[in-house]
Amino acid sequence: MARPFKFDTSTTPNSIKEMTDSEMNWIAHRILLAFASSDSGRGRVRVNTGTGTDIGTFVDTKRPGAIGDHPVGTTINSTDYTFYQELTGTETEEHNSPVVFDTTLDGLQKASNARLNADINRRTFDIMSASGLASYRLSASAPAGGTWTTIATITDTSLDADITTKLWRKTSESAPTVVRPLVFDSVLDGIQMISDAESSLLLEQYINLCYQLAKDNIKLNPLLLVQEELGFKWETHLVILANK
Repeated sequence: MARPFKFDTSTTPNSIKEMTDSEMNWIAHRILLAFASSDSGRGRVRVNTGTGTDIGTFVDTKRPGAIGDHPVGTTINSTDYTFYQELTGTETEEHNSPVVFDTTLDGLQKASNARLNADINRRTFDIMSASGLASYRLSASAPAGGTWTTIATITDTSLDADITTKLWRKTSESAPTVVRPLVFDSVLDGIQMISDAESSLLLEQYINLCYQLAKDNIKLNPLLLVQEELGFKWETHLVILANK
């Protein structure tokens, strides 16, 4: 299996070597960091605001009377919390694919999207699905690990005490060891390590793949059931899970 190449400085002279799974953690981190940097656009989730597809609603209901009021009456106040996710359209891909070895050509070439999906994007799926960067959680307080940002607040009103739950998104975490894949540079007419800017451009291809394979469509279930048919799981939190 042809994986992206890196510079190997442990040899004399320096050489190039295929990357391991753990060495692809940095490029996956860069992709997810770009994904988490915006709350708008394809794949992002919002509540009661913005554009997108209605993926589910929580409804909070409350009678206006105080405990002990009689007669009770028929008035019921309700508040809807509708979750939206942008599920249409296609991202414009402008990335510079990492270099891989092509056994047919018996030489180096830019990785195809299929090759990116099998290596870098697979690794990105694994990290994101494990409550990683850019994933979502639904809980009363911020989950442990990294920085979680509040996207929306859902309130279950009560005459005794309201219960507040928040939609969180992981927006930062410690960066892994930097191991940059190699890319072709048309100016140098050679290969060099991918830049930060180039690594972020791989996000568009990642998002397109997610929709192609239906891997990050979040399905909201107020009963917190397992959505086995989509490969997404609701327990006490909301999280993007990748199909294995």
